Amino acid sequence: MRSNRNGKRIKLKPRFFVIMGVLVILAALLIFKIVGGMLGGSSGDSSKQASTAEPAESETKIVNVKVTAAGDAMTHVPVLDAARQDNGYDFTPTFKYIQNYIEEADVAFCTFEGSFVDSDFSGYPLFRSPKKLAKDLKTVGFDVLNIASNHAVDGGDSGFNSSIKATKDAGLIVSGAQEKQEDPDYAMVEKDGVKVAIISYCYSDGSVEQPALNGSPLSEDVAARCNTFNMKDKKGAVKDAARIEEEARKAGAGIVIIHMHWGDEYQTHSNEDQQKLAQMFVDGTKCDVIVGSHPHVVQEYAELKSKDGKRSVPCYFAMGNMVSNQRRELLGGDIHVEEGVMVQFDFEYDTSAKKVTEIKQTQIPYWSDKYYFSSGKPKFRLVPLVGDYKSNKALQASGHGGLAEEAKGELDKILGGKGQ
Repeated sequence: MRSNRNGKRIKLKPRFFVIMGVLVILAALLIFKIVGGMLGGSSGDSSKQASTAEPAESETKIVNVKVTAAGDAMTHVPVLDAARQDNGYDFTPTFKYIQNYIEEADVAFCTFEGSFVDSDFSGYPLFRSPKKLAKDLKTVGFDVLNIASNHAVDGGDSGFNSSIKATKDAGLIVSGAQEKQEDPDYAMVEKDGVKVAIISYCYSDGSVEQPALNGSPLSEDVAARCNTFNMKDKKGAVKDAARIEEEARKAGAGIVIIHMHWGDEYQTHSNEDQQKLAQMFVDGTKCDVIVGSHPHVVQEYAELKSKDGKRSVPCYFAMGNMVSNQRRELLGGDIHVEEGVMVQFDFEYDTSAKKVTEIKQTQIPYWSDKYYFSSGKPKFRLVPLVGDYKSNKALQASGHGGLAEEAKGELDKILGGKGQ
């Protein structure tokens, strides 16, 4: 109640008090907001939003890594003759038509059979090769060179050591052997933060206790620095591979490839020992791929399933020859010694989950064409048997299109019709 100017008391309605109360509350809120802004504080609403905001999800980042595996390189005498120049050797022309497949890979590797030396070069049975071959393999795009083969000590201990040094001097990463005993037993290459480890082995034809290559017992020093395995001790081989893989994984490897020098020469199908050991690798390690060399011919491809059914591992038992003078006319008409296959593995790697999510494969079958200059000097060209391969310039010059077609058909059969 209040009075008017005439002193008469006026009765106020309840609605008046409601309106006044609302105005007081609004004024108080306005003053609180202004003072809060002046003090640089945040409003109650923004604090609430900050406290209830959803945590950001980690981004899935997929990195694509292309790895190309190829077969064996060895310098028979005609191969040396073909590469000889006035001022040394040049092996790069052999790769003219397949070089682009090697160069486009993030990681490319193959096997060298023999010893890199400075002089007294020779072919079979003791392969002593010019160091220039290592440089030329680097030039055409290879990144890793396996030197653990049955010919690794063709030049003795000094040749073995020289091979390691020549490979490194060429800018290649050594696989299958170590310069010092404390060096890692794997080769590692990194692409966009994803590390690829290659674990290379060569079969030993000695005892489990005394490894040997081509019947030559290895010295204690070389035996400790060359990755060998014995088919009589498959469990030991798998245990050792698992150890090396664990070391590689601890060093950051996201992709692991097991590379074997194994099998029976000139047999286009793997033997029982190869099959058993490959399956044991699948079950006893976490390797992503298995590839092989040594038989001098291409062997079959298989998709190996782990016992628990959770893993499927591509396995190419042998990829055949690459640099070689093994020819049908020298080996009872066997065209398979002139054939090879490069395999491109396209890995999808999830960096957040730290695992391979997909592996795509592309096979590049090829045939080694040998023909001659007018001077009589031999010429070797590796012809990829893909697309319109019959128009290849080497085949046009040699007239060997029919032989290449025959090789293509045989490779398709061996690889189960998966060849391009």
